[in-house]
Amino acid sequence: QSIHYPCALNTITVTLATNTPLFAKIEYPGRNAIRPSITVSRILGAVVDDLEGDNSKSIELLTTKNSSVVGASRVDSDAEYFLDDDEDQNVSRVKFTKGVAPFEGEGSVTMYLNDDAPDCCVPGDNDFRVKFSFNVYNPATKQDPANPISITANGIPIIASAMLEDVGTKRPMYILEPVFTRNVIAQSTANPCAVNTITVSLVANVNLYERCDPKITIAGLEGVEANMSLAVNDMGSPVESEGTWYEGVGMLV
Repeated sequence: QSIHYPCALNTITVTLATNTPLFAKIEYPGRNAIRPSITVSRILGAVVDDLEGDNSKSIELLTTKNSSVVGASRVDSDAEYFLDDDEDQNVSRVKFTKGVAPFEGEGSVTMYLNDDAPDCCVPGDNDFRVKFSFNVYNPATKQDPANPISITANGIPIIASAMLEDVGTKRPMYILEPVFTRNVIAQSTANPCAVNTITVSLVANVNLYERCDPKITIAGLEGVEANMSLAVNDMGSPVESEGTWYEGVGMLV
């Protein structure tokens, strides 16, 4: 994955190869054609906006490439391998589906092979691979998935198996717990009845993304005079220039 912050737009990159070709279409006399597909599932907490009634949506592939070793180097080439649906010829798109019980917290992407693309995905003599990437939003809370992401194929059946995942913060759908790494508060004066400027300095270990409507709450500000003018001074920070004061509990949001 590209980023492990809560609510961030996260690019998931998949690399695969098979031991047998996955043809775009399999036809037998007197039978309906079979269109093989690949499904990557158990994408814990992945969020895609504006899902349709069946909890799915066609999403764009950011990249779709093949990769081979040429000489002593690995060379990538653009190739439109996938479609989002077996009836809809939307090239370089996949179908994201939100899971249902007991997998309601997990998402999956399903892709069908493109008739116009080379056969997928046998390594051969040049260590051939197919690589693609897509975007999802991260959930708002920390997580460390207990189950690895899984991959399977239908049409030419390949049983579901755990994917080899990157490690550390690059492990797919590992989401860091947000904390303040610096939180300092000070005042300008200790004199009774004086106008007092409260200065707060904050640093977080993650970006606070607008899509999750983050709010910063400072509590314990006791003894502040009621009906006073209140504003957050703009110090080049991304927070709004005004806050909401809750007098009874001495709290600023």
